[in-house]
Parts: sequence; C-alpha cells; structure tokens
Amino acid sequence: MRMSPSSGFYVVDISNPAAPRQIREETFPSNANLVRASGQTIYINSDSELSIVNVSNPALPQRLGNYLLSGPRIGSFTSIHASGPYAYLTDRDGFRVIDLSVLTQPRLLGFLSPPADSFFHRFSADSSYAFIASSRYLHVVDISNPYTPRLVRSAIPNSGYMDAMDTALWSNYVFVASLGECSTGTGLWIFERINPDYPVQISSVPGTGRSFGVFVTASGSRTYAYLADACGALHVVDVTAPGSPFRVATLSLPSTPYDVFVVAPYAYLASPAGVLIVDVSSPAAPRLVNTYSIPNAMSLYGYGSRMYVAAYNGLYVLDISNPVAPREIAYAYAWSGSDLVFADASRILWGDYRNGLSLMSLTTGA
Repeated sequence: MRMSPSSGFYVVDISNPAAPRQIREETFPSNANLVRASGQTIYINSDSELSIVNVSNPALPQRLGNYLLSGPRIGSFTSIHASGPYAYLTDRDGFRVIDLSVLTQPRLLGFLSPPADSFFHRFSADSSYAFIASSRYLHVVDISNPYTPRLVRSAIPNSGYMDAMDTALWSNYVFVASLGECSTGTGLWIFERINPDYPVQISSVPGTGRSFGVFVTASGSRTYAYLADACGALHVVDVTAPGSPFRVATLSLPSTPYDVFVVAPYAYLASPAGVLIVDVSSPAAPRLVNTYSIPNAMSLYGYGSRMYVAAYNGLYVLDISNPVAPREIAYAYAWSGSDLVFADASRILWGDYRNGLSLMSLTTGA
C-alpha cells in the first residue's frame, strides 16, 4: 500500500503486513513530505519545518515540537553525516552542525559559509575534521568545536584540474571523486592527510570519467576504490598503494550512476533506473546482477541488512538480506524529491530538494 498525503500524514497498522490498515490521518498547515519513526516518536518534514510527533497511542498522535530551517537556499542539500549527538550537513548555503541530543528540540549549533568562489558538494568526516568536495578544492573543516566549524585548508591538486564532487576517507588518505571528460577524464584524486590541516595530493587516476561518487573498502589483502561514473560506468581502482593506484576494471552500466555504496561482495549504485546491483566478489571482473526499479534514485546508504535509498519521490528502505533480490520494507513520500540519506545503528537522516532535514530513530529490527 502506497499513500502520498499532501498536507499531513497517515498512521497505518501493519501488524498484518499483507493487509495494512489506516487507523489515523493527521493534517499540517503545509505539505508533509518526509517521515521517520523512533519507537513511539515520528519525525515529519513539512515545507521547511521539522515536526516531532508522539505516537505511543497511534490513534491519538501528539505533536511534541518542531524545528524551522532557514536560509536563502535551504533544502538544496548535498551531503549529510551524523556522529554522536551531532548531524553535519552541506547545502548551497554552507556547512551546518545540528544538535540532535534532545530529539524534540533539534537546533543549529554551528555554521560555515563556503569561500566566495565555490560551494560545498559531498563530504566525509571523522571525529575532528570534515573533508568537503568543492569544485576545484578539497576543503578541510575543523569540527572539533561544533559551535564554530572552521575552514583550515582549501587544497588543490599539484597539477591538472579537479572538479570535486565527493570524498571518502580510508586510513591516512582522502579519495576525491571528480568530474572529468568521459573515457579520458581524471575521476579520482588521492590526497594524503597525515597532517589533516595540510592534505597533499599524491596521485590521480586518468580514464575514470565523470565520477559523482566514490566508496573505498578492502577486499582480502587489497583495497579498492569504486567510482560512480556519470558517463555510465562503474570503475574499480586498486588503491592498496595510494601513491600508485591503478584501474583494474570498468563495467558499462545501463543507467547513469550518481552514488555508490559497497556492502561486500556487492556494489549498489543509485541511478535514474533505480538501484544497480553489481557483484564485485572479483573486483577485476564486476558483474551486473540486478536492477531494483526505483524512480530516479539519487543517493543511498547501507547499514547492516538495510539499504536506504533517497529518490525522486521519497525514501525507500530495502532489505538486502538477499543481495541480488532486495525487498522494499518501508517507504516515505517526498513530494519535492529526496536527494540524500545517512543511516547508522539507531537513526536515519535524509533531506529533500527544497524542504529541509528529517530524522528517524530506529529500534532493533526496524
């Protein structure tokens, strides 16, 4: 059963999954487009407002609080990450730190505007630094004080032109996905970050096209970077020796990939056709095994046996216990489109094109 309310939300009894039953409908002054659940609490995004609703009695939901997002281009999110009580996100306005320690009162703690000649794309982060892809720059932001995120470095390649779109951290290195020319472009740049304040580009990989996304993980004794090439390909690059990377495989895909996430031994790619599932058990011989149809999948994030997919019409939660045959187990409608998602053991956060950030806290087995 799929419902798409325009100004509220539905509460549905799914005790019998084969026959879901609507038991309550609630309305809001503006369009409800994103929803998350956490035990007895749900989180709903309506226009630029985050609403928190208690559903301990599903027939009588009670609104607990809300968080109104602001900014001239708020909602144009490009990336999101969460660690402990903080959420970090980038949008067209800048880099934001959101306090989630009191879920009923999420609040903005810190904000950093991008330099005048760039804006922030996707990023990755550890406990102290965020590494943000930003056109020709790799921006390094000190996040040790959540109230005052601080730009400490804007690194550029030693030579050549980088159009950075995404980053991934592995060991002492930052892997940057970049837009280049199809077939001949340099889609991967590698920076050493032994001194996080001063990352230094040490290598690059030509022939990796227009890379929108990058994911780095180990396979046996080797380490590989997987690149989502907007020219319609998945590139697999051996980065075991980051100073001497080499491409081991390129797989042509039936749809343009925008993002990639690896849950070994499969790579999942978000694309207009849906989620492309590639067997990478042999990294030198990747093989497309299935396409799970979702309209215009934009971003995805895997955790455990779940794959969370932000798409044109909302958020999908897929059970990937059988990796070659995912099964939809939850869906949340987003009338203006969902474009990014993050998940960990206890929560999901996702944003949409124009209306802001929503969050959902998970219970075991959710």
